[in-house]
Amino acid sequence: MRLAPDEWIATLGLDLRTPLRENVDVLQWAVAREIVVCGGTVIIESGHWMKSERDEKRLWARDAGARVELRYLDVPTEVLLDRARQRSIAGGWAKYPLSDDELLGWLSYFEPPSHEELCLFDRPEPPA
Repeated sequence: MRLAPDEWIATLGLDLRTPLRENVDVLQWAVAREIVVCGGTVIIESGHWMKSERDEKRLWARDAGARVELRYLDVPTEVLLDRARQRSIAGGWAKYPLSDDELLGWLSYFEPPSHEELCLFDRPEPPA
């Protein structure tokens, strides 16, 4: 199962800046844990901006006996800005307007994983 908070929030008709975002993140993390305990596979699209968040999820999953992959794409800032502009134009759930300044503000919080951190995760398996 793929869990993406932006999609849930937009489906509920809420602004993506809603204070309920944290509640959605907590709910999705609880759902993810239940799926893992039942032997399923989860793709979590939130909670990976800071190393401490990645550590929490990796350590929990390891304790549960699960494989843990981190798919990190090192994308240049200009490409991210262009993608955000295109997303804002596209409509649908992605119609949330994300300004360049807002995206740059979010990026200032991001802690890219180091090579040493990436080695703590399982190597990504190719799709079946």
